[in-house]
Amino acid sequence: MEDIYRASSANEEWNSVYVSQKAPPVINPKPITWEPPPMGWLKCNFDCSFRKESNSVGIGWIIRDANGVFVYAGMARVNNVLNAFQGEALAFLYAMHQVWIRGWRQVWFEGDSMELTCVVNQVVPRHAQLGNVLHDIRHWMSLLSECSLGSVNRERIWKNTRMSYVI
Repeated sequence: MEDIYRASSANEEWNSVYVSQKAPPVINPKPITWEPPPMGWLKCNFDCSFRKESNSVGIGWIIRDANGVFVYAGMARVNNVLNAFQGEALAFLYAMHQVWIRGWRQVWFEGDSMELTCVVNQVVPRHAQLGNVLHDIRHWMSLLSECSLGSVNRERIWKNTRMSYVI
């Protein structure tokens, strides 16, 4: 229920800021900007919420076009997850599946794990914590040949304690 509340709050905030064209409240003096994908591409931001006591993660993703217009979002709960890093990888994998199902091929994926970005983009060729998940990610990326994965500082995604995409 917490994940649903956060997703709903993020949607309401995004609508109030971008649809109504109201200025967002100043919470952090650092500039918080969304970097759009190239025209004709979509941008998918994803993240996870790891619960150590239950070994589960809540994962979510939001997809917008080059103008920042909401296209699609989703979330899931995944059990038997070892750590937050594996959760980030699963969030990326689930987001890629959703993109593939909908026929989108030019997608810029962005998460807040620099480590995941380095591992997936083969700066680090193997990772013991990911195992087969990394193999699956690389397989799906080969099918989405025009996709890319980057990372963004968490502060550019989260403005406050509520789930608040500024993407």
